[in-house]
Amino acid sequence: MHRGSICCEVRSPASSAAPPARVRLAGSSVDASDDQAAVQLSPEQRKAMIEGMVTRLRSGCIATGADVDGWLRLVRSYMVLGEPDKARAAIVDARRALAGDAVKLRRLDDLLRGLGSGKAEGQRTAQ
Repeated sequence: MHRGSICCEVRSPASSAAPPARVRLAGSSVDASDDQAAVQLSPEQRKAMIEGMVTRLRSGCIATGADVDGWLRLVRSYMVLGEPDKARAAIVDARRALAGDAVKLRRLDDLLRGLGSGKAEGQRTAQ
């Protein structure tokens, strides 16, 4: 196996008529057959698989704490899945975990600006 990514299409529950969103979860341990199998899953199965991957990513972020790249992937994943409340909660958790590292907090701030989210409530920027 190699470190690759899984790319799936997920339809937003808000609008099943909307074109599916392409979701790529980087850093997943998959091989080509896993990637092909994911494409052949039903939409519900793909969604469940992706949600499982995001849940494992969240667990890893909480366990390691200071892995800014993991927190950034988690926030992006929730946004792609249309779960902004979970993204905001992940931002709060990330801020708590990264509190002592101004450089990592700045990277989190840059992601938020890139997502158009601005600053999360109660956020303090490290100087």
